[in-house]
Amino acid sequence: MLEEKSVFIASYCYLLSEKTEGDSYLSGPSEDLFAYLIPRCKEAAFLRQPLSDSIVSNVYLKRVHKGVLKDERVMSFFNALHRYIAQKASFTGLGLIVSILYKFRDIFSICWAFFILKNKYDIFIGVESVNALTGCIMRLIGLVNIVVYDVIDYAPERFTGKLANKIFHKLDRCALRFCNVAVSQTSLIVEHRIRLYNNIRAKQVVKPSGIAHDRLEKISLSRINRHEVIYAGLVHEMDGVELIVGSAIELLKTFPDLKVRIIGDGDQLDKIKKLSRDSNLVNHIQFMGFIYEKNLLEDYLKHAAVAVAPYKEYKNRNIVKYFNDVNKPRLYLACGLPVVITKVPSVHREIHDRKAGIAIDYSQSQMVEAITKILKEDAVLEQYRENAYQMAKEYTWESIFDRMFNEIMAD
Repeated sequence: MLEEKSVFIASYCYLLSEKTEGDSYLSGPSEDLFAYLIPRCKEAAFLRQPLSDSIVSNVYLKRVHKGVLKDERVMSFFNALHRYIAQKASFTGLGLIVSILYKFRDIFSICWAFFILKNKYDIFIGVESVNALTGCIMRLIGLVNIVVYDVIDYAPERFTGKLANKIFHKLDRCALRFCNVAVSQTSLIVEHRIRLYNNIRAKQVVKPSGIAHDRLEKISLSRINRHEVIYAGLVHEMDGVELIVGSAIELLKTFPDLKVRIIGDGDQLDKIKKLSRDSNLVNHIQFMGFIYEKNLLEDYLKHAAVAVAPYKEYKNRNIVKYFNDVNKPRLYLACGLPVVITKVPSVHREIHDRKAGIAIDYSQSQMVEAITKILKEDAVLEQYRENAYQMAKEYTWESIFDRMFNEIMAD
């Protein structure tokens, strides 16, 4: 279906360093989509728009025709604009203004890309509403046939500020009205929007998080660190990492050789390290910091016995973590890791039902019980590992994008 189609992607990115370029785990939500399209469609163009905290600030355009790179450009004006806006972001009270400036940058960068490329595209995929609505303008002037709105972080309360949240939903509603297709990470998002909005004209397509097929690997039980618990991700308040430290104290009573590896960084890391020291766990908990090299990260994951995703539970369930799919559990599963996950992201239900892990409340006693159940016997651990791996195989990007484009192009 795609062989004779041309596709344009406009997406934000959050490159943390030059090392992360081309890696969706670290650089943005559309890297895997672009990699999928290169060998499958006639032409694929990718406009990458950096966020304010991105180290690499270039607005970057790449065009591939029949698998061959034809155009690669950096727009220096947008690079300078990024640095100017990011500088302004350091001042308090300017958050909303900075966001609006970035949205104007995104609009202008898409116009610039179409002016440079001088091509028409069958499908325009805009990540977030402003990109998608700019795609609608391109459709209006005859440069695009189908506009796809891909929303990554939807929630009823997307932002804490009332004005920012109101603007978000106004733009979301407009994009759903004027775009041809809306892609969401979960059916929960689709159902909520249908209840909330009128005049949704866009066809609704669900696209969960995935993993590249070539990243799938489960090593033998004999090669893993039999009593190692691992966490990989951000270390912020809502990530709930302190639950791991409290649980480790109890787990040591059953597994004296327990090792906990925490990979990642965030504003709560120093607090977690202090908690580890105060609990006399320095010989059992290792803090690795942020690992930029994905092969190394996955090597650590594959050699662990069980992974944890202890998202904090909140009474307010109108926030991003409850509505969207999450990458962390998918990465764990792809490495053959059973997942102990709190009942926050919707994927917890499938993980629990398929015995690819155990879903728990945000509770130290439940985490200790779940990890003990998985680790205590080889046969149980191996069954959980196999179930995790089999679930991951159903969520490769290849299969997800195949289904997505079939739905996009269906009558």
